[in-house]
Amino acid sequence: MAKAPYPTPLRSRASAPGKLILFGEHAVVYGHTAVAVALSSMRVTVEAELCDDGDGTLEATLHDLPSACGRGPVRADVPLSALAAAMLPTRASEERSDDGWRTPLAAGARVIEALHRELGGAPEADKAALVPLLFLAASLLPQLGARVGGRLRVGVRSAGLPVGAGLGSSAAFSVAVAAALLRLQLLLRERLGSTAASDLALLEGGPRAADGAATSAEAGGAKAGGGRSGAGGSGGRVAGTGEEGCREAETSTPSSAARELINGWAYCAECILHGTPSGLDNAVSCEGGGMRLQRAGRESGAALRFEPIASLRPMTVLVTNTNVPRSTRRLVAKVRALRDAQPALTEALFGAVASVAEAFLAATASSEARLSAELPELVRINHGLLVSLGVSGAALEDVVATAAEHGLATKLTGAGGGGCAISVVGVGGAARGEASKSADAARRRLEAKGYNCHLTSVGGDGVLYHAPQAAGETAARAAPSGGLARAAAAAAAVVVAAALAAAAAARSHATA
Repeated sequence: MAKAPYPTPLRSRASAPGKLILFGEHAVVYGHTAVAVALSSMRVTVEAELCDDGDGTLEATLHDLPSACGRGPVRADVPLSALAAAMLPTRASEERSDDGWRTPLAAGARVIEALHRELGGAPEADKAALVPLLFLAASLLPQLGARVGGRLRVGVRSAGLPVGAGLGSSAAFSVAVAAALLRLQLLLRERLGSTAASDLALLEGGPRAADGAATSAEAGGAKAGGGRSGAGGSGGRVAGTGEEGCREAETSTPSSAARELINGWAYCAECILHGTPSGLDNAVSCEGGGMRLQRAGRESGAALRFEPIASLRPMTVLVTNTNVPRSTRRLVAKVRALRDAQPALTEALFGAVASVAEAFLAATASSEARLSAELPELVRINHGLLVSLGVSGAALEDVVATAAEHGLATKLTGAGGGGCAISVVGVGGAARGEASKSADAARRRLEAKGYNCHLTSVGGDGVLYHAPQAAGETAARAAPSGGLARAAAAAAAVVVAAALAAAAAARSHATA
């Protein structure tokens, strides 16, 4: 293996937000309108570093995800040469492999199985979380382990984004990893003196994509359309994200071309985790803002179409994680059974849910004053309709009642049953005055009951690049411990079990 041609480390740092369904849960399955928004300040951050020391390995650490073995976080050391070998089935020829990062290509069953083998005796739950990262590293940095030596270190941290709670944590993970590794590829090419003219469009700070609709299939190809409202005509440098540790003056937005590529690779990673995802989560995480979504037909198998909401106004919400596991599949089946038994009544409920979503879109397009006046009531109505569909739960109702005591309108988000609820705090940026006091009081009450709360902005930035932290700065930040670590482990077990089942089904289908 050739000596690495970079005596000083190459570093890249990126973050991506989670997402939540603001309005339209369950009704969207049957062709009705729904609204999804980025959880702008609940983000996954990835720092990647390429050094010329070491023995040609990838060192991956998921700092906030406890290992199933019970000792520290999920981590792995894998030879870069083994990653390169695992990817050979996806490459038409060894000669073009160094440019394979330019075209997102889904992992086949043989590649996934090879990556699983490289993780040896690691717990299956750990493997499920690590394989997408290994795939992205091997895909976006194909020259490592073959023509270029060195050590690749990738660290992943989450700023308050829980795993398995229906908030798009896996998509945020996939988008942030893809962004950090793409940036590292560009830095490496620059250091090697092999930058091509086409690489210039992938530099951060370029213009945002034009608004436009996208199908779920197109989202897999990273063509989800434009950015958030207020982004301006040139990505340029942007304001802070609300993420702890991110420096405002050193934060920038990837160009439209870069986001397209990031989104495409993130979708490939999501397919490893979930089999056949819609592409919505990674599209929202990559582009930020919010999206209006609707199926092309009334049956659940119809393609999901989504388009950016150009007029979306920033909002502040209190996200409360009940820490109650929920099965999306079971809850969707429960609603389907109700629809089969009472089709007219259920369709009327779906129509009312869609009307709430449309009312929100009209209010946010009108004015901040109108949205501020109407949003709390829309939230209460939507939650009541979801209760009528039978998808709430005891913990969710407790959160709704507790928040209401402090004047906050609250609804479940996602499939329901457990997971998270959101309470409206304010419109137009950070919570202020009485709204801030109410949110703080509600948060204290809810956390005293054992729930986890996060005050977050929604509808803001998607994927972002940040100035890398100084060596050792990231490691100095403590990993979660005690009750938080146990809650994370329990939530991770739920989502990983689902991911393992989906991945197994996908591999079985591909083999067949």
